Amino acid sequence: MRLIVHSGSLQETEQQLGYAHFLEHMAFNGTKHFKGNDIVALFEQAGASFGADLNAYTSFHETIYKLDLSDDSSLEKGLLWFGDISQHIRLEGDEVEKEKGVVLGEIRRSRPENQPLAYKYYDHLLESTQYHTRDPIGTKESINNLSLSALNAYYDQWYQPSRNELVIYGNFNQSNISSLIKQQFENWEETSTETQFEPNTTGQRYNFTDLISTVEEYETPSYGMVFDRGDRATTTVRAQQEAWLDEIAHTVIRQRLSTRFMDAALPVVGLYSIDYLLPYQRLFLTEITFPPETREANQSLFQTTIAELRDYGISQEELELVNSEWQTRLNNLDTDWNNTNAETHADGKVTSLILGQPAQDREQHRQNLMALTENLSVSSINRHLRTLLSSDYQLVIGVDPQEDISQVTALAPKWRENTDARAKKPLMLAAANTAFNAPKMSGSIVSQQALDSRHNIHTWSLSNGVEVWYQKDQSVGNKIHMVLASRGGKTALDPTLFVASDIAINTVSRSGIGDFDGSSLDSHLRRHDLSLIPFIHFTQHGIELQSNQKNLTDSFAALHTVFTDINIDEAQLEAVKQEYHQSVASFLSSPIGPFTKELNHISYFSSSPHFFQELSDIDAVSSLQIEQVHRDLFTRNRNYKLVIIGNVDASELTPLLRKYIASIPLTRTNDEPFTVAYRDYQNERIDVSTNTENTSHYLLRMTNPKTEQRGAKEIFIDDMLQRMLTQRLTTHVREELSLDYAPYAFSVTQDSELASDWMLTADTDPKDVEKVELAIDNVVRDLLLTISEGELAAVGSQLVNDLVPIDNDAPQRSWFYARYLIHGYGLDPLFDPQAQVDKISLSDVQQRAALIFGDDSIVVKGILRPKS
Repeated sequence: MRLIVHSGSLQETEQQLGYAHFLEHMAFNGTKHFKGNDIVALFEQAGASFGADLNAYTSFHETIYKLDLSDDSSLEKGLLWFGDISQHIRLEGDEVEKEKGVVLGEIRRSRPENQPLAYKYYDHLLESTQYHTRDPIGTKESINNLSLSALNAYYDQWYQPSRNELVIYGNFNQSNISSLIKQQFENWEETSTETQFEPNTTGQRYNFTDLISTVEEYETPSYGMVFDRGDRATTTVRAQQEAWLDEIAHTVIRQRLSTRFMDAALPVVGLYSIDYLLPYQRLFLTEITFPPETREANQSLFQTTIAELRDYGISQEELELVNSEWQTRLNNLDTDWNNTNAETHADGKVTSLILGQPAQDREQHRQNLMALTENLSVSSINRHLRTLLSSDYQLVIGVDPQEDISQVTALAPKWRENTDARAKKPLMLAAANTAFNAPKMSGSIVSQQALDSRHNIHTWSLSNGVEVWYQKDQSVGNKIHMVLASRGGKTALDPTLFVASDIAINTVSRSGIGDFDGSSLDSHLRRHDLSLIPFIHFTQHGIELQSNQKNLTDSFAALHTVFTDINIDEAQLEAVKQEYHQSVASFLSSPIGPFTKELNHISYFSSSPHFFQELSDIDAVSSLQIEQVHRDLFTRNRNYKLVIIGNVDASELTPLLRKYIASIPLTRTNDEPFTVAYRDYQNERIDVSTNTENTSHYLLRMTNPKTEQRGAKEIFIDDMLQRMLTQRLTTHVREELSLDYAPYAFSVTQDSELASDWMLTADTDPKDVEKVELAIDNVVRDLLLTISEGELAAVGSQLVNDLVPIDNDAPQRSWFYARYLIHGYGLDPLFDPQAQVDKISLSDVQQRAALIFGDDSIVVKGILRPKS
């Protein structure tokens, strides 16, 4: 459900800055039929989560209220609340004064005084537009001086029937809901007689002059080009094709830049080519970020590559990559359309209504997509690239604090000339490899069985110890989703390999596998619609792969090759080390970086995989260490499971499993307990004054280093406790005390670790730090004293509702299945989460809370205050 109020910050006067957004907040603090925060409590009891399912936002032109429900049992109350929002928000003095503190907390979080480049660029674009002085959140001064009578006046003037639209998607009886809508809205009449100001939605003169600005110490230098693509709304099939061609241009640019930088072994911290959306206008942004010492080399290659694409376009091989992607999109259209959920439909309709964009049905979408794919050619894409990249553009350059910004500014015209000059014709790309190497000999299938007909599960046990779990699912269409994973991760490594494991994946990705180097591997995967994502986490590692039935054999061959034949190029290793060094150095240059590192070093011994390493450790990583990481993790079996979700017969998978998976040489390794090397401390406190913002960050960390390994029951309980804590923090710290906009609690405990580790945090006004500390202590104390059956039922319902969508999300489901299998949780809790929740008693939750937050926990408190 969505309620659109076509009134935002542009309807405000100079004396009402932030009022539209403030009114949005007040809609959650009491209406005619809902007292105080009963709104949030009511829908949380119905299984909705505040923030994810129950939320709102205010923009320049509109205010949107959002409510997602798991079923229609609370639909009538949802419409009652929406009816109250439109006509009956309670604006009472005490509640308004309390909410000022919450909004000021939101300003502290979202409007930093030391702006990153992205914020500066946005403000730069808005200069001299109607938006420039109408930040929807308002200002500190306007919120502090907010007038109750003026807020009422804004509400009375702008919340009118003619300015509201209601969007509802779901499985319900249409005649019943029509009756409910009439009941709430049919007697609502226009009351405002004032002339309604209607701001412009098109024709804005955004500031497209170049921006050259110093970045914050925690940011990375950058170089980008921005092209104006005009109206954001897609109102014709031709405009839709132009937007799709821009999407293709993004893909081509990213692919070509990635190939060029990989082949040159240059470090690139970030590489982007994306649409940048403004109110009613769309920009085309291409950008790279890099270590400051490589600016000249990186920019030169960037400029040359863009010029080559403009003047000579793409190759036949690059066209094949594009054709493969868009043909796959066409082939999967029905599957993707059928799997689109109600929330996505509702949000899409909201966007259409806001932009004045007509809705498109499936068949028109299919016909236009077919027309696009039929006309894709080297010449058609090159024409589009030439027109796009020859148009006027804006330079956006982020300058490192150690660089001379005047020198960078002086060089900018030369850099434009380099890009605008006609490029030399690039050499033809080398012929691509066509396949992964096949294994020299197969393994064998030890056993197989149809395990669970209700959930279409089939399993195999392979000769090398790998267990395979396959779920046949017709809803995925032509797609195949796989995760091959094991317990282990960083925790299974020698401490001397921890830093190497952080960069091993990127090093191998840039170096390649088998007969592929990094760029040819990337091209091959794209051409065959394969997504190959290796990972090394704290307690698990493996590969996530998404493919299709046509390339199923190639998918298995790719998995085999990652395990058996990686490449490590010294030049690529050096580039990755520079990238990682720059990222960590940038983090340590931010106020939160040293604070986090100090907290980390208080908690962990250097033998812990969680220990924050030094920059010098990154520089010292060798290719031999990368090889050792691969050997320790990808040639030893610590409970490897392969999860597959697709729509093929199990019999078709058997020969592929025998040839490509069972043949992976794996040595069975004893699975040691995952203890965490915590330091021996009881209560520690860090209090530093290094923040560059006028806000204080408070953190309470509670750790019990001696717990049993968790099972599915404990995993569910921990999730429920996290919801309880966050809701209690919201109620007490935000709503009752107005100390922070979004206090929250979270667990950093990893699967299979023999410990519990939790953090509760808040950002607050510096003068209120001690109040926040006391408030959070009280929340924890009260949790240990009292948990009600009603609260338990509410968070259990929320957890179940959040797990239900994985039934329609095969990539996420395959990941959940793999995680639950390798850590011994089993799949039954995922097949029936409600049954798992029903097994959890109030006593279970109370005992778990006492274990985590009780007398056995050790405590660290951290405060990051502003600089003196």
